[in-house]
Amino acid sequence: MSVAGDTAYLASGLVERIEANAILGFTDGMIIGNLVDIKRYPMGADTASWQVYNRGTHKLTSGDPGAVTDGTAISLSEFGSEKKTATLAPYGIATPVYMDAIKSSVEDPSPKVGQFLGNAMGSYVDKTVAALFDDFNSGNDVGTSSVGITVDDLFSAITNLENNYAPYPWRCVLDPRQVTGAYGLSNDLVTSTQFGGTPDLADDMLKNGYIQSIAGLPIFKSRELYTHGTTSGWGCAFSQQAIGLAIVPDAGRDIWIDFDKRALYQKVDYTANAFFGVIELDDYWGSGINTKLA
Repeated sequence: MSVAGDTAYLASGLVERIEANAILGFTDGMIIGNLVDIKRYPMGADTASWQVYNRGTHKLTSGDPGAVTDGTAISLSEFGSEKKTATLAPYGIATPVYMDAIKSSVEDPSPKVGQFLGNAMGSYVDKTVAALFDDFNSGNDVGTSSVGITVDDLFSAITNLENNYAPYPWRCVLDPRQVTGAYGLSNDLVTSTQFGGTPDLADDMLKNGYIQSIAGLPIFKSRELYTHGTTSGWGCAFSQQAIGLAIVPDAGRDIWIDFDKRALYQKVDYTANAFFGVIELDDYWGSGINTKLA
């Protein structure tokens, strides 16, 4: 087996394998990021922009069309737009691989490095996006931090999106403990009396361990959501167009790997890099779901 200090070790396609694993790990780790409005910009960009029309209403503000009378001007209706700009910034995470670890391992651990670095970066993108869930208009918030989530909470969130003309598609991201566990949807689906119990959904949960959708709202789970200590968590139902994510790929890759051979220290330092930014596009197109976790 070659060792980390050898040029041949680095030139044998190892870095490419590590980078391929990093891309797979990034894709696996970034769940929420794939649910929002994504743009990709060329290398060198430091900002990203979206044009948002009639924010908060998503319709002409004067109301319905009126009857037309000869010789009378049609009333003008306001059509507003706003440019929203996100700042793009570089992010990185690094880890060393020591020659001793390579020599003593059953297999070269280096390719696994890419997977873990990529997953960490993808998860961080999700954490950055999820931090915006708490910023949506507080009047749209549903749930109670001292009470477990209920199906009613999801219907209330859907109503908020409808009332604010949030464009489709919609998504819902919840903490895993808001889906399963003593205070999760799994409990409410079984015990709810309002809906006479929901045996089909409860059966899906029992067989598959997850809920695909409720009332047409797709349900996703993420460990990267904001929590209030360990007792309550902040999920969210939102329009895809409520949040913007901009990524600057390098040679078509959303994440890329650099390495620094440190022969003096008998190691190679691997660094995963990404360049991105996020922004809230409309304050009313998301509904926070704050409920008890434990």
